[in-house]
Amino acid sequence: MSTQLLNVSALSAGTEDKPILHGVDLAVGAGECHVLMGPNGAGKSTLGHVIMGDPAYRVTSGRIEFDGADVTELSADKRSLAGIFLSYQAPVEIPGVPLYSFLRSICQMRPELKTTARKFRERVGAIADQLELDQGFLMRELNVGFSGGEKKKIEMLQLLLLQPKLAILDETDSGLDVDALGIVSRGIQAYREQVGGALIVITHNTRILERLEVDRTHVMVHGRMVAEGPADLIADIDPMLNQIRKLTPALSALRSARTATAVPRPVMPSERGAPPHRGRRRRSLPLRLHQVRGGLRALRRRPDARDRPRDLRQEGRAGVDARDAPARARPL
Repeated sequence: MSTQLLNVSALSAGTEDKPILHGVDLAVGAGECHVLMGPNGAGKSTLGHVIMGDPAYRVTSGRIEFDGADVTELSADKRSLAGIFLSYQAPVEIPGVPLYSFLRSICQMRPELKTTARKFRERVGAIADQLELDQGFLMRELNVGFSGGEKKKIEMLQLLLLQPKLAILDETDSGLDVDALGIVSRGIQAYREQVGGALIVITHNTRILERLEVDRTHVMVHGRMVAEGPADLIADIDPMLNQIRKLTPALSALRSARTATAVPRPVMPSERGAPPHRGRRRRSLPLRLHQVRGGLRALRRRPDARDRPRDLRQEGRAGVDARDAPARARPL
């Protein structure tokens, strides 16, 4: 019985605004080959990236243990140095970085792979010949202008060169013709024979599995492990996925109905993109408090004193004083 190399327990993860994985459990022994299958959007690639330590995803709960150590909080480069390898579904292009210099740099970071420049060149050339890859590609920029099959061969070149303890192959067979698929399959088989490392193969079809000895099969749906079993389970996966595809529209309609009947939360001004009202921006309100106070003061004034001209008000005041003067002068 092989010793346990990778142990994923109750793992929940996702992006900042969307949970993707929900309580995933996965155990891979040293030297074992595990297949991870499921419909599109099931979370298979997300699981591979989370195990690798992709900073685009955040672990909310659970643990990832590799080779007896907890690597849940480790960065991707430290996990790579520990022996985890991830083959990208769509390898990125890096202009300005020659492929040969990139391979030389990542090997120099590993003490067990350090060697002289001559031996390194011979080793890289032998692996390129094994993968039927023209050595002229080694002087070109990393993945720039490469076809899909050539990019996947470069991924296999890195796999055989780095010799990791665990290799996660994220749909390595996608976009490959029959010839390129055969070459990639031989590269995977060479990795198992020469290195004896463990494999997690994420795939949609069984073509790439025909040349591999699969130990365990896992099925993911909506971010959860729904089935697990021996290699014989692969033959039952296609009917299972067909049933899931038939049920997916109904489940999507049910989620949409629940969302439509939910009571909407009030949207705050800051969430609408508009800044909160401050200072003079309160003029946009229909009626301000100081306008009300000004209107009340105007109503308390005498209408005749407010509307008549100033000189008339003075004359009227003088007439009142003249009429009152004799009364004031009359003796008591």
